[in-house]
Amino acid sequence: MATTGTVVTTTKLGVDAETDQQPPQPCIALEVMNETMVDKGVAESKKEEQFLEMMVDKGVAEAEKELLFVET
Repeated sequence: MATTGTVVTTTKLGVDAETDQQPPQPCIALEVMNETMVDKGVAESKKEEQFLEMMVDKGVAEAEKELLFVET
């Protein structure tokens, strides 16, 4: 094989993978998304709880009506 005369020069950048790593930065967008999802989950849970309370109250009222009807 013949030499082509190409010269490759390298430079040392002085980068050390161990010491020059940046600490991980928090992703603000993900934090906001997580908070939003938690807030939506809490709101949804409250709605479900209110709905169940309403259904229980209606059920109790219906049961009382039936009890009064049976007693008379």
